Amino acid sequence: MAKEDTNSHSKGGVGDSDALGLMEKYLHSQGAALHDKGRYDEAIDFFQRAVRLDDQSYTRYHLCLTHIEKKDFDKALREINRAIELNPSVAKYYHRRSRMWQSMGDRVRADEDYERAVALDLDYARVDQIRSTFETVERSFSGVEMIEWCATAQAKNKEIGSLLRDFEGSLKKLRETVESASCGLPCPAYCCHFDGETIRHGVHIGAWKLAAIRSFLKEGGLAESDFLGKMEFASEEHLVRLIPPHYVLKERERESVYYPKRGKKGLAKALLKYLPKGRAYEDLLWINEKSRACAFLYDRKCMIHDLGDEPSLPACREFLCMTGFVFVTLKHLDIFQDLPEAEEASQIRARSMARLNRLAVEALLILGRTLYGERLSRLRAAGYEALKAATRADTAEHSGDATRCIAEYRHVTDEYEKLFAMQRELAKREIKIVFGV
Repeated sequence: MAKEDTNSHSKGGVGDSDALGLMEKYLHSQGAALHDKGRYDEAIDFFQRAVRLDDQSYTRYHLCLTHIEKKDFDKALREINRAIELNPSVAKYYHRRSRMWQSMGDRVRADEDYERAVALDLDYARVDQIRSTFETVERSFSGVEMIEWCATAQAKNKEIGSLLRDFEGSLKKLRETVESASCGLPCPAYCCHFDGETIRHGVHIGAWKLAAIRSFLKEGGLAESDFLGKMEFASEEHLVRLIPPHYVLKERERESVYYPKRGKKGLAKALLKYLPKGRAYEDLLWINEKSRACAFLYDRKCMIHDLGDEPSLPACREFLCMTGFVFVTLKHLDIFQDLPEAEEASQIRARSMARLNRLAVEALLILGRTLYGERLSRLRAAGYEALKAATRADTAEHSGDATRCIAEYRHVTDEYEKLFAMQRELAKREIKIVFGV
């Protein structure tokens, strides 16, 4: 196969290594998408091309998963061995290999790798429980399917129409809780540190935000070249697929993409030891010993967060680590509402990031057991189905059925709210015990 052309888009401040990184990212992301679609042979081709450009442990891990799907366990084992060789500090790799040894009947090696995973991260002793609980809690905030249905549902009956609007409004409010949240944790802004230029991580700047940033820099007498990077945009497939079109800005007949530069300040090794996890309890691969802070990060805060009437940059806004997500959820639920505001804040500020990460896991499992468990989930689903049934009956002009479904919806909703309130108090007591308050 011919060598990949990685230099054709390296103008405007993005060096050859970052051009290569963009191509590697494209190849890996395409492989991941094909893997998710079950097109495993094609996925392997993309992953292998990515490895030839830059042999990354996460690509080897993904190759391992793909070979497992193809039942080619010898190749899968070679890939996970290579992933561990490239990065021996990732608990996930040992945990996966432990399961592979177990499926192959090698209990001794399975136990050894399991112990290595747990030695690196104690929570790998219960990682499946953590991940499934997080998925359940996060799903309760997203409500994607329900919101999409509400957007198309129509009702002639005024009462049903009112219930639909209230139901949709409550769902959107829940989603907004995490989508626009700033967690407020006293961390060194891990999410603002990157390995490689931010363009590789999807942190692009749109036209309105760019105009506001330029105005801010001009007013402060700050040099744009110290804060903004610019890449001339070409129509190579990998760029078109990685960069949404509304971030491609036309200036003087040339198309460019702007992004925040990185500063010189990195994360101390002690801080790297206690990185938070991603929201699916995954490692944050762009944060490592090579990471440098975003140029707009000052005193742990983003200088441009609210400029241009936008809450941060889109990629930054979308990122919320698992620890941050849990603390946003605790705030939403008013778990510490009976504490004085200063004391509530001290419950966070007085603790190290390592401790906050641990508390987040414990609180998540309590929330999953008390507020987002099977019983409340069933009631929530029953209410949704009753409202859909009422809407269908209304559309079919079956007024009697519609009336019965409305009554069912109100009954289930009332039962859900009463049980939720009761379980919230239970969760509150348990979490406060864990926090020692």
